[in-house]
Amino acid sequence: MPITSHEPTPLERLNQKLAIVRDRVRAVAHQLSNGLYLFGPPGTGKTYTVRTVLAEHDYFYHKGHLAPVGAFEMIEEHPAKTLVLDDLSATLDNHVALNILLAALGNSPTGSNGRLVTYKRQGTTRNILFTGGIILISNIELHQKPLIQALKSRIPCLGYNPTQDEITAIMNQIVKKPYDYRGNVISAEDGQAILAYLLAECERLTVEPDLRLLVDKSFPDFVLWRLGLTELHWKDLITSNLMERVTEPKTKQDKMEWETSVARYCRDHYSSPKEAREAFVKATNQNTRTYYRRLERT
Repeated sequence: MPITSHEPTPLERLNQKLAIVRDRVRAVAHQLSNGLYLFGPPGTGKTYTVRTVLAEHDYFYHKGHLAPVGAFEMIEEHPAKTLVLDDLSATLDNHVALNILLAALGNSPTGSNGRLVTYKRQGTTRNILFTGGIILISNIELHQKPLIQALKSRIPCLGYNPTQDEITAIMNQIVKKPYDYRGNVISAEDGQAILAYLLAECERLTVEPDLRLLVDKSFPDFVLWRLGLTELHWKDLITSNLMERVTEPKTKQDKMEWETSVARYCRDHYSSPKEAREAFVKATNQNTRTYYRRLERT
């Protein structure tokens, strides 16, 4: 019999990419690598994957900017842990903070695991022997400045950029079983209904779906509605999130058509004329008069 080659599915392709990420994270967690720089588009599950792998390990998570003293104190307080630094592009532009991270990510000249990190300020010197690892997560690739090149020479830099088919595949995988959102369990049946509506609305509004839209926005909207705490249906809440991502049309005619569809949506889905007007103004950056003019076209 002829041997037929198997074309990998989107989920299989994604799992292969994720396996590389997971292995790099495990190397840091087991102190076989000093660190990792993981970059790629937002909403693709980078942070989720890293924290899932580290769930059984002792790690510390920080999101956002770190001043030099903050970077040193974090290392000082957690000298043996894996440190996960998320969305810290501004920190990498600070030479003092970057030099602290470089020291923590370097190799000891004696071959031991400990790396001496020093912070000098106002005539005082503080030292700490760091034996943990650092995982840096960002939406952007490292640029070519000399200090950044020094960072790239110390640790693996891994780009993670799944295709839209692969993102959709992992979203379908998530809703195959119940999902616990902060103690509120969303059944597989409800999860699949949420995803089906989200994907349909993304296609209608030409918005690229991502994991954040599902897990961080659509799931909480559904839970809020199920608890009886909303005025709108969960579907309307999901659509309102997507409206903020709609790309404004280029031509004048397309722009007018788009504004008309937004005005119609706001009129039909908000509980009061005032809320509808405010939603239109926020979504389009137009004024109330434009809202009423667009409604006259419907």
